[in-house]
Amino acid sequence: DWGVSRSDYRPAWVKIREAVSWTLSINLVSLLVVYLLSLFLGEWLFRRKEQHKGKLIESVLFFLYSIPRFFLALLLILAFASDTLSPALHIFPSPGFFDSNPEASLLEQWGRYGAQLVLPVICLVLPSLAYLTRIYSIRLRDEKNKPYAFMAWSKGDAEDFITRRHLRRNALLPLIALLGMEIPALFGGSVVIEVLFNIPGMGRLMLQSILIQDWLIVFNILLLI
Repeated sequence: DWGVSRSDYRPAWVKIREAVSWTLSINLVSLLVVYLLSLFLGEWLFRRKEQHKGKLIESVLFFLYSIPRFFLALLLILAFASDTLSPALHIFPSPGFFDSNPEASLLEQWGRYGAQLVLPVICLVLPSLAYLTRIYSIRLRDEKNKPYAFMAWSKGDAEDFITRRHLRRNALLPLIALLGMEIPALFGGSVVIEVLFNIPGMGRLMLQSILIQDWLIVFNILLLI
């Protein structure tokens, strides 16, 4: 028994279940995208560390990591979800209404609101992408300097084969450890992103509950996280 909300007298678990479906759908997609891209970019940077393209991509990643997510979200809304800069750039719909249907599956939600969820996913992916890519590329360089990698190179194995067969599995360990830190965020959601894009997820529900002093909802969300 999770209690009853004091704002609308609905069961607390019902409200949280509706919100967590949105938060999980956005964060799971973001997590999948950021890990796949970080693996690809990390190995690309590892092979082209000293080239101009590698240095340029590394600088762009540093820049993306330094941008706060709320500021990035505002820039994306102004550029691609409104006519503020140019009507031609208004590619995605403006942040609007989402129908909270807890029975809908992940595919149904993305089929109906996919265009409205692209920009929130980008806001969640870009800062994490810069961080994870840097960690992965640095770990690959560290593993390359270890004796087992030198032994594989001395046997005549190609560099791509050494990376795939030997370096990758050891360099992935820090990313797997960081995955454990990301799991609470799957349930907690991003308050700023959900508020700016009007997504009825856990982050926005907790903020609304704090503002109206519906502490039972707040405590249950914190317990779940």
